[in-house]
Amino acid sequence: MKAILFLSRLAGLIFFSAALCLVCFFAVPAVTREGLERAASFLGREYLAEGVRLESAGFDRSLRLHLKGVRGGLQTPDGVFQFQIEALDARDGLWRLLARKPVRFVFEGAGPQAPGGEGIRGEGFFEGILHWRLNMQAEVLSVKLEDLETLNREGLQGSSGRLAGKASLDSDWTGHTWFDAELYVREPGGMIQGRFFEGFLPYMPKTRPRKTLSALAGSGQLVHYRNADLRMSLAERDSMKIFFHILIPDYNLNLNLNLEVRVDNGHFFDSMARLMGFAEVRG
Repeated sequence: MKAILFLSRLAGLIFFSAALCLVCFFAVPAVTREGLERAASFLGREYLAEGVRLESAGFDRSLRLHLKGVRGGLQTPDGVFQFQIEALDARDGLWRLLARKPVRFVFEGAGPQAPGGEGIRGEGFFEGILHWRLNMQAEVLSVKLEDLETLNREGLQGSSGRLAGKASLDSDWTGHTWFDAELYVREPGGMIQGRFFEGFLPYMPKTRPRKTLSALAGSGQLVHYRNADLRMSLAERDSMKIFFHILIPDYNLNLNLNLEVRVDNGHFFDSMARLMGFAEVRG
């Protein structure tokens, strides 16, 4: 999820940077790759451990932006998450941003810089410059859990499985954010780190499943899971609803949890991208 949130924010930064470049160069189509790299890196400096790098960047005659090979490093508490977007193409000329009209875009190959996964593809639109709005729908084709370890090393170290699903986001300059995601790992599943479950224990009743989960979390060992589902929805001002399911045959555990996570909607990306470590959970 954190990867999806950051990549969506990066898409907004890229279009905002491109609009600034258009203004600075008086709408000359041949905006240099270096200029766009510097603008996006500066605007994203709060989150980036490494500057944004582009394989190629430019505008066509209709001032539609075309990017290839977007790469960089997201700073996390556990290291640097190397991300990429293989291609991002605007369907409309960026002059529409200056006219406060939406610019549609599509992207593909988004996700961690690692072989073997199809990544994330999607579409959306970005409008406005100062009073901006970003809307995006993403399809997670296939992302390996082991490639997301840097986002939460303690909870994901040694984990495996192929993550897929979909996510939608709508956010604007006022801080209003609507977010919805359905992610899953289908059979045969994979391995999961026992410590991953420690955060759930305080919100479970004192029943047999809680004792089983407590033993699993305390073991610090990898266990096999058959399938898993994660659903998230942020519709209210400061509350995200979460449903989490996982089936672990060796522990005879069929876990189904409904949680409510409090976030600061005005700083949604900050609250969620930092591992949800400062969120208050109600269950």
